[in-house]
Amino acid sequence: MKTKLLCLLMVLCIMLGVVPVSAAEAPVIAIITQPAAETVVTKGEISGKLYVNASASDGSELSYQWYRSTFSDTNTLGLEIPGATSAEFTIPADITSDKYYFCEVRAKGAAPVRTNVAKVFVKNPKTVITITKQPEKITTVYEKSIRATLTVEASATNHSYVQYQWYSNTKNSNVGGTRLEGSLSKNKYFNVPFDLKVGTYYYYCIITSSDADPVRSEVATVIVEPEPTTIKIYRQPQKTVEQYR
Repeated sequence: MKTKLLCLLMVLCIMLGVVPVSAAEAPVIAIITQPAAETVVTKGEISGKLYVNASASDGSELSYQWYRSTFSDTNTLGLEIPGATSAEFTIPADITSDKYYFCEVRAKGAAPVRTNVAKVFVKNPKTVITITKQPEKITTVYEKSIRATLTVEASATNHSYVQYQWYSNTKNSNVGGTRLEGSLSKNKYFNVPFDLKVGTYYYYCIITSSDADPVRSEVATVIVEPEPTTIKIYRQPQKTVEQYR
């Protein structure tokens, strides 16, 4: 009898609006848009944000808390990031290695919901080659006695090694020409061939490094002139008697 009275009383309260029908139903949070699964950034030039879009079944206001995940494939363990309490999260500009993030979305009376893990991959900036010393623009030598060395110096960022490849050309240009076999090395020097004939020759160098755009040196012009004529005096003129007086 008491149970029936309680049921009737509850129904009466609902009809009168004293107890809302939804009072027994907790709101449910739904993730509409997950943060990007993978984001690639460049060390030293980091920018970008992660976003989450969610809603509560009863329209409740949502709150957010971002975490740095302890593991790459789980959103169960992580460190709370102070101040990261909005739907968007700015990727820290000072990170130097890969990081993993997720967000916990909350609403009053609702069970919190966590997003998938968002992976942020940090890559090194592209290697850049800089030529610090160009080869001599003009080098003049003599046929049959050629002793000349061309030199180019370069450096690369990211502590990368550089390699030098020399080319010869029939014109004053650092495009085209013939690759000189055996000249690819970490050696910045190139010995001008000793058997060149009289004429004008052009050389340049292409410097390469891992993950870098190749860089071309300026053209080095080698002018081979005829071997100078040497005059030898085999007999000096005799001194006259007058010269002794």
